[in-house]
Amino acid sequence: MGIMQVIGIFIICGTVLLLALMVLVAIPQSRLRDVLLQVVGWLFAGGCAAYVLSPVDAAPEVILGPFGLVDDLMALIMGIISAVAAWQVRRRAAKSPVIDVSISGPERQQSTSEFVSRVGDVLSYSNGRLPIGKGGAK
Repeated sequence: MGIMQVIGIFIICGTVLLLALMVLVAIPQSRLRDVLLQVVGWLFAGGCAAYVLSPVDAAPEVILGPFGLVDDLMALIMGIISAVAAWQVRRRAAKSPVIDVSISGPERQQSTSEFVSRVGDVLSYSNGRLPIGKGGAK
């Protein structure tokens, strides 16, 4: 097995993992989506803050004068928006309760009427709408 075959295998495996991650993030009620949105949001906000505070600039003020501050202002605005979005995801995740409808362990022996009752409880909590798809309960 040559080095090119090993590199090819790593590229294929990485692509498959990236696609799987993208599918999991695209699911509206995914916990992974909430976690990734928080992490990426705070990391992006931190990167924007580091850019604003760093002496390295895409548009230096020495050459462009006051127009050189525009890139710093845009980075500051993007960082604030990113931090607010990450904070809102955190608040939304804290507000939404986790409803366990799994059928494992002793619950597996439940009767049909108990199962229908649990499904009715979930539907009444979400105002009759299933939290699936674009128009799900929030």
